[in-house]
Amino acid sequence: MDIAEILENISDQLKLIVASPSPLASLHKIKLDFVELENENLHDDFNDYCSVVAGTISFVMIGNKDNISAEQIAVLSQDFFERFPQYRLFESSLENYPDFQNIYNNHEEFRKLVLRFINS
Repeated sequence: MDIAEILENISDQLKLIVASPSPLASLHKIKLDFVELENENLHDDFNDYCSVVAGTISFVMIGNKDNISAEQIAVLSQDFFERFPQYRLFESSLENYPDFQNIYNNHEEFRKLVLRFINS
């Protein structure tokens, strides 16, 4: 896949993100279903994960690939469950939380496309 195709895929994925429902109900349900996460801040952690992906996309879309820091690339290199391993206990049951799963899958696709673009 060449750079133009990657950028086109990123643009197409942006449309999916805009149309996605909020994951708040799913995040709340996850916290109810996994009481061991009671003291974790799932909402903020997931928001941080999504923000890093979205922020990196903005660099790519305006042509500032060279201004993406090594630290940001290192964070982007990890999926949500690698970055926040305390949440791995619900990773295998994402289908029970469709709004979360939808947004997570879209951001994962973005994350992989952006990494491919950065490394091209």
